[in-house]
Amino acid sequence: MIEKGEPTKEALEKISNAMKFDSTKGINDSITALIALKDQGKITADELQEA
Repeated sequence: MIEKGEPTKEALEKISNAMKFDSTKGINDSITALIALKDQGKITADELQEA
């Protein structure tokens, strides 16, 4: 769970740990989630690239 006000880097680390890369669907879902966060302005392009 991501807590409100938590530093972006820590939140992205939690998201990364929760992602499933064992299937094409899991990879696509993970990428889609990160792109959606970027598009909503919740993470920067640099933070997305580091994730």
